[in-house]
Amino acid sequence: MQFGMTLLQTKVYDFIRMRIKEKGLSPTQKEIKDAMGFKSASQAQGIINALVKRGHLAKATGLSRSLVIVPHEQTVEIQAALQLQEVKNIIGDFVAAQDAWQSFFKKHPEHPDNSEIYAPRVQRHFEKLKALA
Repeated sequence: MQFGMTLLQTKVYDFIRMRIKEKGLSPTQKEIKDAMGFKSASQAQGIINALVKRGHLAKATGLSRSLVIVPHEQTVEIQAALQLQEVKNIIGDFVAAQDAWQSFFKKHPEHPDNSEIYAPRVQRHFEKLKALA
């Protein structure tokens, strides 16, 4: 099984790779559907989209037989970039939460969580996250 693929994705990926090697063209969604025994071409489309999203395949929008196998080195780079973007999104959420937290405690300084122990520690963590974003 290829890195970052389910068993079914691996089977589809291997079929596409073999078809390109044998015929010089990638298979159509219908050919993938028939070869894999899917009930509809949309199942093949869903797996193709997942493989494109994970960086294992590339394709031109709107063109038939436009699938291309992405070399493993580039796949790893694409997956790392996607993971980095996900981390940045999480950090952005934390920073937004921290901003809301700060504005709440400025309006309500008497709140029990606005203590000398809790607030500075949380502030330090959010400053570190903000620096990463």
